[in-house]
Amino acid sequence: MERVKLAILGAVVAYTILILLGLHLPYWDWMRENSNTARAVCGDILFTMEVDKNRIYLGESIKFNLTIRNNGDENVTIRARAPVFDIYLYDPSGNLVAKYTDGRLFIALIVEIDLKPGDSYSRIMEWNLYRYNEESGEFDPIEPGLYRVSGVCLISSKPIIETDTITIEVLKA
Repeated sequence: MERVKLAILGAVVAYTILILLGLHLPYWDWMRENSNTARAVCGDILFTMEVDKNRIYLGESIKFNLTIRNNGDENVTIRARAPVFDIYLYDPSGNLVAKYTDGRLFIALIVEIDLKPGDSYSRIMEWNLYRYNEESGEFDPIEPGLYRVSGVCLISSKPIIETDTITIEVLKA
């Protein structure tokens, strides 16, 4: 048993040294790049976004499951602007390409969400990643390629809560 503990400790120390030297295992990058879940933590609130797929053909939609959860020991009230959640689409350089809410109408109100310890609030949103064109008033397809998406909780106070990103590959139809 002692040998197993030492072996695990040795592996952890070796991997930590590799990370500190700027070296890391390619498998970790692959796992992070191909993850279907992104997270953000703000105090006792855990905000997650899950996607049903990481690769789509132009015109296909992705289902986004966005959830805020109270991981604390006390009740929490979240005040958010309708529609509560948004999704941001970034190009590989980190430039914002589109938002789910662009070109869509929502009632301008503040929503109060009361969460007891362990409670959560979720919404499923479906989006084909098309970008709203203000000139034409239409939604235009994006170019095929790699993109990153993040979930955003539109809390009424600044800053908003934004998850880390998930890589999405968009293929030519």
